[in-house]
Amino acid sequence: MEVSSFNRPTTHYDEKIYEIDKEICELIKKRKDISNNNPGYPPLKYISKWADEFICHI
Repeated sequence: MEVSSFNRPTTHYDEKIYEIDKEICELIKKRKDISNNNPGYPPLKYISKWADEFICHI
């Protein structure tokens, strides 16, 4: 399998969010581990609820 390169969309990074990004990576790993690497996809009603809760209006 050939690995393709990734082109960063920008060189900007706000270091103030470093810890948040680290936590996101930890949560992704935890989700993967708990689900035995088969998490599926949350129902749209969950996504809608979370969007309302966290003001992410999609």
